[in-house]
Amino acid sequence: MFKFLGRLETEGKVEPGLTIHGLRHTCGTLLRELGFDKDTIADMLGQEDAGMAEWYARDADLQRKLGGVVKKLDRHFSVASKNIS
Repeated sequence: MFKFLGRLETEGKVEPGLTIHGLRHTCGTLLRELGFDKDTIADMLGQEDAGMAEWYARDADLQRKLGGVVKKLDRHFSVASKNIS
């Protein structure tokens, strides 16, 4: 694995110092940002429970995901207010 990571560094495909732990953390973060639940993230990371998956995904930026939620709520309330009138 270390030879593989070294080759990726040399080719400029990853930043120097990448570790397996870092890959796991990045994967957990990306999965959370894409909207996957903790159990699914735990399964992907090979964790026995969702607690560790939550730890690995703690830095996720949920702004994009939650922006979609807000848009759906806006549409819902817009339609609901028209039906009340």
